Amino acid sequence: MAVSRSSRSGRTRRNNLPSRNNGSRGELRKRKQRHKRKKNSWIWKVILLIILCLGVYFFLNSSAFTVENIEVEGNQRISDEDIITLSGITTGGNLFDVDREKAEEKVALHAMVKSVDIKTRPFHKILIQVEEKEAVAWLYQEDEGYYLVDENGNLMEKREEYNDYLPLIRSIELPRFLCVGMRLDSQDAADLLAAAAVFADFMRERPRELSVSSDHGIVMTLDTMELRLGEAKDLLKKRHLIEDLLDEIPAADLPQVEYMDVSSLRKPVIGGYDLEASAGQQNQENTQENTDNGNSNVAPKEDTSEAGDGM
Repeated sequence: MAVSRSSRSGRTRRNNLPSRNNGSRGELRKRKQRHKRKKNSWIWKVILLIILCLGVYFFLNSSAFTVENIEVEGNQRISDEDIITLSGITTGGNLFDVDREKAEEKVALHAMVKSVDIKTRPFHKILIQVEEKEAVAWLYQEDEGYYLVDENGNLMEKREEYNDYLPLIRSIELPRFLCVGMRLDSQDAADLLAAAAVFADFMRERPRELSVSSDHGIVMTLDTMELRLGEAKDLLKKRHLIEDLLDEIPAADLPQVEYMDVSSLRKPVIGGYDLEASAGQQNQENTQENTDNGNSNVAPKEDTSEAGDGM
């Protein structure tokens, strides 16, 4: 009987202990719930991200970023229409669809363009900034016409006539065929273009022609006067020397000057005109004028003889 009670009490105590299986099932259930919550949270994040991306996409492609205006700056010889056409940019498209690098490459192909920079401006504007090559002379080829040339010898533009603003180059040996975009690479062309760059705005109201002479080097013809420059060095100093010499010659005497040879900066030569004699004559005229002015300032003496007789 004692044994029976002890066995019953043992079973009773075991029944009162918590079950390990029940605990593990509860823990598993909690893990599943946490995993489900995490999964749902991740799904919502993805949905929100998709919505955000779609919102940004539709906003950027809305009419707020439509190209409505294309402006060009820095151009003087090339028209706005030509630059815009070269760029390939059109109104009505989206600002973010504009391939600026490709458009810049297209505009840079123009023979007169030195550099180009394309920028977008909020919200409807494209700005094309252009730097043109600087023209220094016109080049003439018989039966072809006139070509505008920059200081590096690049042919920039062709015309049937030329204006008198820039010097005209005639007498150099040229390739048989010329076209816009070509570059002259002869030494004579390089020398003349260097001189043209220095004398581009020199007495621009008069026609000027540049040529190469075996005797005098670079020669600029100015009306009936020759400016003999010699070799293509110290060109700026030679220009300043010519300007100083011209300042010493009265405008009325300029037709007498046949040439100015400044190939030697130390010994310039003026042909057909005696600068020293002109200077001496001018000094004499100035002296005579000063003398005349001095005499006119002297007050005439009063005749007092009658007054003395009366006393």
